Amino acid sequence: MHNKTLKIHPKDNVIVALTDLKKDEIIYPSLKLKNNVKAKHKFSIENLSIGDSVFMYGVVVGKAKKRILKGEQISPFNIVHETEDYKIPKKVSKTKWNPPSLDEISKKTFLGYHREDGKVGTENNWLIIPLVFCQNRNIEKIKKNMIKSLGYSNLDDEDYNLNELIEKYKKGGSEEEILKTKLKQNSYVKVNQLFEIMYLFYLNPKDLITKKRFHRKGLIMLLETIILRYKQAIVHPGEMVGVIAGQSIGEPTT
Repeated sequence: MHNKTLKIHPKDNVIVALTDLKKDEIIYPSLKLKNNVKAKHKFSIENLSIGDSVFMYGVVVGKAKKRILKGEQISPFNIVHETEDYKIPKKVSKTKWNPPSLDEISKKTFLGYHREDGKVGTENNWLIIPLVFCQNRNIEKIKKNMIKSLGYSNLDDEDYNLNELIEKYKKGGSEEEILKTKLKQNSYVKVNQLFEIMYLFYLNPKDLITKKRFHRKGLIMLLETIILRYKQAIVHPGEMVGVIAGQSIGEPTT
C-alpha cells in the first residue's frame, strides 16, 4: 500500500496518489477513498471544515472553502490558495566561526580563475528546485532573464550539436583535445527563397554600412529588435487569437 501514496511531510494533512486510485479503496492506515483519485492528485487524510488550513510540504498551501471529508480528493472546487505569513526572526543566534589552519593545503592548486582585485574564485552554481512540475517553465524563464541581465547571453540561442564531443570522449580523447573541440550550433530553420530575397532587400550588408551608416552597436540593436518583434508575434499555446488568425492557423490542418 505504501508505494501507492506519498506523504511528503509529517505535518501534511493531504497525501499524493502515486497511481490511479479507485473509490472505496482502502488506502493509508484504514482510510477509505470517497472518490476516484488520479495519479499525482491529492486527497485529504482529515475531516476539514470551511476555513481549515491545507498543509503540504509542511507548510500551508491552501484552505478549505467547503467541508472536505477524510478520503476526499483535493481540487480547486473545495480549496483556495492560501499561504502562511512569513516573519523574520527578531533574534538570530550567532555562531562564532574559527577559520581552520590552511598549512596543509597552502601549496595545493585548484581549477579556478583570477579576479581583478587579486583574489581568486571558482564557478558559482545556483540550484533552484521547484516543488511542483508546473513551475519548471517559469524557472527556465527566470534563468534566461538572469543570464541576459548579467550580460552572459548571446543573440542566438546557445543550442549546440554535441555529437562530435561525445564521439571524442567515447574514443578516449584527452582532456585537452576535448576542451579544444569547437562545437557547431544547431540550425533548425531552413531558409527559403522568400526570406533570402527579403533579407537582401532590407538588410543588405553593403547598404547597411554605406547608405544607412550602421555601426556595430546599431546593427546589434537592429538584430535584437527583429528578434523581439518575432517573439512578440508568436502565438503561445492557450493564447486567444482573432477569427482571421484562427482560420489562418487552422487552414493547413484542414
